[in-house]
Amino acid sequence: DILCYRLNRREGAPSVLVSAYACDPEHGSEPGVGWQMVQAISSYADEWVVTRVNNRENIERELLKKCNLHVYVTGVDLPLWLGWWKRGQRGVRTYYYLWQLVALYHCYKELKHQDFNLGHHVTFVNDWLFTFFALYKLPYIWGPIGSHPKIPYGLTIDAVTYMKDTARYLFQCAMRTIDPLFWISAIRAKKIIVISKEAKNRWPLILFKEKIVVHTGIGVEEYTSTGSMSNHGHSSSTKRLLSIGRLVQIKGFNLTLEAFARVTQTNDNVELIIIGKGAQKSKLVDLANKLGVEEKVRFINWLPRNEVLEWFDTADIFLFPSFEAGGMVVLEAMSQSVPVICLDYAGPGTMVDKTSGVKIQIASKEKVICDLAAAISDLLNDEAKLAALSRGAKNSTEQKFMWNKRIDAIQEWYGNVDNLTITDKKQS
Repeated sequence: DILCYRLNRREGAPSVLVSAYACDPEHGSEPGVGWQMVQAISSYADEWVVTRVNNRENIERELLKKCNLHVYVTGVDLPLWLGWWKRGQRGVRTYYYLWQLVALYHCYKELKHQDFNLGHHVTFVNDWLFTFFALYKLPYIWGPIGSHPKIPYGLTIDAVTYMKDTARYLFQCAMRTIDPLFWISAIRAKKIIVISKEAKNRWPLILFKEKIVVHTGIGVEEYTSTGSMSNHGHSSSTKRLLSIGRLVQIKGFNLTLEAFARVTQTNDNVELIIIGKGAQKSKLVDLANKLGVEEKVRFINWLPRNEVLEWFDTADIFLFPSFEAGGMVVLEAMSQSVPVICLDYAGPGTMVDKTSGVKIQIASKEKVICDLAAAISDLLNDEAKLAALSRGAKNSTEQKFMWNKRIDAIQEWYGNVDNLTITDKKQS
C-alpha cells in the first residue's frame, strides 16, 4: 500500500493524513460524515486514512467502484484485551479515547516515513475529546467538531431523562477543562472547524477564536429514488408524517408523539412513521398508547440507509423536534423535497429556513407541543404552502448543503496550512 500510495501521488497535490474513526459508505450519520469528507478531500489531496478495522472493507470496495487511486486506508483497533468490553454504543466514547492513543502509536510506527504535508481530524465530530494529532509531529486541521447542546428544561420525556442529559453536558464541559490533551489539541491545531456558533463560544475554544472557522459538518449527496416504495401502505387520502433517528433523549421523539396526538384530534386522515431503535423505544411505545394514537403510529426498527432514503418518497412532512448539534437526516429529507418541522434550536434550527420548513421557538413544553401541532395542521390544510416548502427544501440543499461542493471549503482550509507546512520544511 505504501509503495502504491507513492506511485499514485499527484504532482502538486498535498499529502494528507486523515483521522476518521467513523467512516463507512454504507451508513449515514457519523460514519457517513467520515466517508463524505474522505471523498471530498481526495478530490484535492492525496490521503492516507486511519479508521476502524471494520470500516476498511466497505471503504476499499467503494473506492474500487469509483476507481479512486488517491485514498489509502489503514484499519486500527484496540487489542482484544483492552477493548473486549465495548458492545455497540456501550462505552463508545471511552473506546474512542483509547483508540486515539493506539492510532498515534500506529502512525509513528508504520507511517513515519511518509512525507505528509498536514493532518486532518475528521471524525468523531466531537469537541470535548482530544485528537491524536495533538501528539503527532504534523500541522493539522481539527474538525469539523461539535457536540449536542443541553436539552432545555421541561422538554424531555421525564425528569430522570433531563437529569441524565444535564449530567452528560456537565461531564463534557469538565473534559474540555481538565484534560490536558484537549488543550494541546486546541493549541497545536492550525485551524479548528466547528459546526456552530455555539461551539465556537464554548470554553475553552472561545480562547482560540482567531483560528476557528464555523462550517456545517454535514451535507448530502445526489440521490435518485427508485420509486419502489412510493405507495408503500400509503393511501393518497392519508397524509404521512415521517420521523427518523435513534430513539434516544436528544432526538425529542416524545414531542413528536405529543404533537402528533394533538393533530389527530382534528384530522383523522394522518399517520406517523418513526424509523429507528434505541433505549427509549419502550417509553415511546407506552407514550403512544397513553396518548391513544397507537393505531396511527408505526414504529419501524433500524433499516439500511438506502431503504431509509426510500421512505422519504412516502412522506408529506418530516417532523423532527430534535436538540442535537447535527441532524444529517434533516438534509436528507430536504434533498428529497420533504418540508421539515423542527425546533429553532441547535443543528436542525440552523439548516431549516422559512423557504424549507417551519421552526418552532423554544418555550414551555405545552407551548412547544401546541406550536408543533399547529404547524403540522397548517401545512396539512394548505396544499399550496406545502408544495412551496417542498420546492424550497430541495432548492436549499442544492444551494447550501451538497457534499460535492465541500471541496471549495476544504481548499480554503488547506491553503494557508499547506503553505505553512511547505515554508517550515524549506526553513528547516
